[in-house]
Amino acid sequence: MKSRLRVITLFDRPPVRIDEDRWPVIAQAYDCDDHDTPAESTREWTLKIRRRGGQYLVYGVARSVRPGEPALRRGGYLVDSLEDVGLLVVSLVERLGLSGWFPAHLGDALLADLPSEVL
Repeated sequence: MKSRLRVITLFDRPPVRIDEDRWPVIAQAYDCDDHDTPAESTREWTLKIRRRGGQYLVYGVARSVRPGEPALRRGGYLVDSLEDVGLLVVSLVERLGLSGWFPAHLGDALLADLPSEVL
């Protein structure tokens, strides 16, 4: 089977190239602006968390076709602890510069999509 490689842009370090099969998505959230279909949308947002062993990639992408807005914003973090993920989701939204037009519920949806913890 051929590897599916993906380059992920990170903050404060060079991009990383991963094999998607070795870094499966464990949580994701998606939204687009108020249109009937994503194809009609002028903005869309995607957040994902991938895991390999004890490492986590927390990253996001925002696309816009609205005049005066950047067409593409992306970035993320590579961390060694799931405990850091909650704060990083908030930071991710801020670092992407999306706090003015990013749907606030999307960060909560991403965290809610994580596998549940056993206490």
